[in-house]
Amino acid sequence: MANDAPATRVESIGFDDLIPIARRLNTASDDLNAALKRIEDRLNELGIGIDRFVPIPDTREVVCDGTEHEPEEWSEYQVGYDRVGEGWALLTRRAHFQDDSTMTASPEECWQFDEVKPLLRSSRELRIKAIPAIPKLLEELKAEAEEVLRVVESARRLAGDGGQNITFEFGETAASNAFWDRNPKSFPALMRLVGLTNRAFGREWKPKDRMQDIAFNLGETCRQDFLEILFLAVNGHGIGAQKLLRGLYERAVTLEYIRQNPAKAERFVRFAAIQEHRVSKTAVELVGRDEFDRFMGTPFAEFEKMYEQVKPEFQVTDCKKCDTKKMAITWDIDIASMVNKLGEPYKSLYMASYALPTLHIHATLASAFSREAVVGTREERNVDEAEVSLINATLILILVLNSQSEIFSLGLDEETKTCWEEVTAVWKDRPHGARARRALSPSATGRDNS
Repeated sequence: MANDAPATRVESIGFDDLIPIARRLNTASDDLNAALKRIEDRLNELGIGIDRFVPIPDTREVVCDGTEHEPEEWSEYQVGYDRVGEGWALLTRRAHFQDDSTMTASPEECWQFDEVKPLLRSSRELRIKAIPAIPKLLEELKAEAEEVLRVVESARRLAGDGGQNITFEFGETAASNAFWDRNPKSFPALMRLVGLTNRAFGREWKPKDRMQDIAFNLGETCRQDFLEILFLAVNGHGIGAQKLLRGLYERAVTLEYIRQNPAKAERFVRFAAIQEHRVSKTAVELVGRDEFDRFMGTPFAEFEKMYEQVKPEFQVTDCKKCDTKKMAITWDIDIASMVNKLGEPYKSLYMASYALPTLHIHATLASAFSREAVVGTREERNVDEAEVSLINATLILILVLNSQSEIFSLGLDEETKTCWEEVTAVWKDRPHGARARRALSPSATGRDNS
């Protein structure tokens, strides 16, 4: 009989073809969730603390378009960033708008919200539709943050805050995104350190003596050095960061040396006339005095006058037998001798922060082939150079803050200790080279992190 025919196999109607597609769809959903979770985590790491919602495209349902004297009414889904319990998360919600025909209600009273839930728990369809709205949400958060900063800055000016507090922006590049992906815990630690520099330098102060004057301004220059290194390292310019590292290290060493030898601060200042005369004299020999005076705006004669005034203070014996003298190379002892006197942790930072960078700031074979990789690829070397430079720059900046705290009795010991511990926690596994491990070792830092 016809109805006794064998049952059609389920596979024959296309289920075998549907199985791999279903698997791919599930994988795509997992990838979508991972991407959304990453965006949420990045926002939480920033700690921005600002709530915002934007419409999700293609979700509006119009009840009344406002024609024929009827109040406008519609509903839509929105995606946003807001507080949930003790934390913050990406959310979706259903928003219902009904205009007030009496025109007495406030704009806020025309809105009602329901179906609030985490974006990651929303339907797959809604999550997919929300993706194009994420850039708009980030723009709204940025605009609101900038407005908050503008108000704070206005309040600061009204309060008469004459300090030099700073904020910092990294930019949005492929290299910077890769940096934060490699080092997800670094942003809060770095911003906390930048905030601590604001406590040290963003304050009203008056120097009591020459040593304090030099120490504060050397320290502030170190802060600027660090921020430039930080920007270059995050954006993938490893060799550039290493070049700036040398100047940061030299200034930090000089700062601590003057702190320990305050009577030599005046000598540091007066030697500037020798340094400027050396540069000026060579320039005049090359371009002529008239061109030099036009370019500098200060006649070369002024440099010569200042030089003659301090020259006797910096003459050293050239030949004891002939009793001849020559001009000293530096204002006091050389950097290596300073480092030797200061000891740790400055000695352990010397190779990565001064010796190797010196090869890159001059016309050397090392600088000519600075992009070549001995181990790994060029990109891997660049990442290594950037992150090792940043590790060392961070450690040096903390030493600068310690010097400032000692000189000005700022009481920053606990804060700098916390910063040092955070640096160790963030960077102990990045990068994996020996130079990074040496930089973070207790002998290098001068701290026992056990």
